[in-house]
Amino acid sequence: MKDDSELFATRSNWILILAASILIALIAIPIHELGHVIGYRLTGVAARIAYEHTILPAGARFGLSGTAFGVLSTYIVSYVGIVLIYRKRWLLVSYPLAVILSLVRVLASINYLIRFHTLAGLDECQMATFTGLNPYLWYVAFGALFVAAWILIIRSLRYGILRNFLLCAIPASLYIVISTFCLYVVGKYFPQTA
Repeated sequence: MKDDSELFATRSNWILILAASILIALIAIPIHELGHVIGYRLTGVAARIAYEHTILPAGARFGLSGTAFGVLSTYIVSYVGIVLIYRKRWLLVSYPLAVILSLVRVLASINYLIRFHTLAGLDECQMATFTGLNPYLWYVAFGALFVAAWILIIRSLRYGILRNFLLCAIPASLYIVISTFCLYVVGKYFPQTA
């Protein structure tokens, strides 16, 4: 395997990481929603995607597969980034992809708690309703995927303390800022899709 220790030593590569982080931060929430749409379409429901939610046709009801596919899609894409990291492929994109997509559900839960002081209404709670299981079971299951992703990400870091920190902090902070801004803009200027 090729030694990539110098990969993160050049300024131009950090600019590419920044650009990749911005792009991935912009599409992270729609990736989640696209997962919902795929799940619904697989069961014959002609769902459509909005920036921050899925639109079902009149008379259609939310279901387990559509709800679960949204959550799973974020982790699947995150783990694609992790596999690319370990295969030493497209590292300038795979680190932001793995970091940002692993954070989508955790930050959605934190955002929901801050805004509404409850987790009711999140996908995990809807899945609990559909399955008759405790919502915390779903939070634990998906939390385990999050923890495993971060263990793998941290284990892959070998570029020096500052570079390691920046490889995780840049995508994470850009996702927080950009997703917050995008959700604000969509809610304020495109309320029909919010």
